[in-house]
Amino acid sequence: MATVAEIGSIKKKRVFYLAFATLTLLVLGLIYAWSIFASPLGKQFPAYGPLLAQVFQVSMFAFCVSALFGAQIIKKMSFRVAIITAAILLAAGFILTAFGAGLGVWSLFVFYGIVAGSGCGIGYNAIISLVNAWFPDKVGFCSGVQMMGFGLASLVFGSLANLMFSIVAWQMVFLAIAIVGACLMVVFAVVVKPAPANINELLCAGGSTKLTLSNKVSPTQSQNILKTKVFWIYCIW
Repeated sequence: MATVAEIGSIKKKRVFYLAFATLTLLVLGLIYAWSIFASPLGKQFPAYGPLLAQVFQVSMFAFCVSALFGAQIIKKMSFRVAIITAAILLAAGFILTAFGAGLGVWSLFVFYGIVAGSGCGIGYNAIISLVNAWFPDKVGFCSGVQMMGFGLASLVFGSLANLMFSIVAWQMVFLAIAIVGACLMVVFAVVVKPAPANINELLCAGGSTKLTLSNKVSPTQSQNILKTKVFWIYCIW
């Protein structure tokens, strides 16, 4: 039986983890700010103009597909490996975009669209899954707060990036995003630990509502989801 002090420690820890995750996702959500990033790129490389909008579509495709690979990294290795992998891809994508954009418009599709987009997809999936496990009694609230942070990124940091474009070269802004984002994710991977296997019982001992069996997903269901028609119908849609 957990003591009152242990239960209090778990609750404080998970609130900190949620706040840290939301901050990290604020940076990852900058993948949505392509319309802001495309402005200085379009001015420097006017020949790219007609294709700049398509870069965002590629990044969203990479974001979604990479989430599947991220789930496999988590399953076969760990959350930490998945998040650090995401940090490397995010940093590489923004740095290569900053210093390789002049190679041709294809570089934006590869560096920003595929590399950075994949880093955001893997990181998003890993961070939300890791922190949600700490809130078996409030999964909807936990995931909602994190998604809010991810969605607000363009408004919060996107506006800041837009202001910085008028002060320094856009390459320096991309470099700053790469460094800050990668550092946040690496620190997050080191600091945030997986939830205890018996966290639901520990929280119940502290007065939280116990999850019913119908709300849980069995290991068999989670392992075989890629084999179901429903999954692929929603994926294609």
